Amino acid sequence: MTFTKSVTCYDFYDRAQTGEKCTQDDWDLMTIPMKAMELKQKYNLDFGKEFIPTDKDQMERLFKAGFEMLLDCGIWCTDTHRIVKY
Repeated sequence: MTFTKSVTCYDFYDRAQTGEKCTQDDWDLMTIPMKAMELKQKYNLDFGKEFIPTDKDQMERLFKAGFEMLLDCGIWCTDTHRIVKY
């Protein structure tokens, strides 16, 4: 779960032009929530009544889950309606 190389502005632009097409509804209502539920179980994330976690172990797991979500899902480009993956 690491980057193999840095991504240049050109790489990002190219991926925003050629990435997988996706509607905003699919991204907002399917892709992100499904991955979030999967990662919540995988990393045992439960905030209880706390909005911001104070437990160091939970903060580390939350960071790892967020990083994994970025690598697996990518970023949805609002201009091109494409997914930019790393």
